[in-house]
Amino acid sequence: MNLSPIVAGICALGFSFFKTLHKIIFPQMIKNSSPVFMNEIAVLIKETAILASIGVVEITKVAQNINAKMLQPMPIYLTVAVLYLILTSSVKLVAKRIEKGLDYDKG
Repeated sequence: MNLSPIVAGICALGFSFFKTLHKIIFPQMIKNSSPVFMNEIAVLIKETAILASIGVVEITKVAQNINAKMLQPMPIYLTVAVLYLILTSSVKLVAKRIEKGLDYDKG
């Protein structure tokens, strides 16, 4: 993004530094960076199994413990898969709503 036309417009309008940050820079920054942050949250949810390797108890580890007691892996791991699907889908849905709310071009 080329900032020189934006800076020229800000100077022409006579905005103060803080008004420039509040009205122009921060909204553009949030709009451009929110998809990246939402995708990172979804990736973190999907990769929480990595935490089990360093000792943090998480959904997959709990499923393994239950499976060791019940010896019925299919219903247990299907439940875990559905939980991960719900978690990641909800993050994606929230991300789409935030991105839609920040889409200034279609308003």
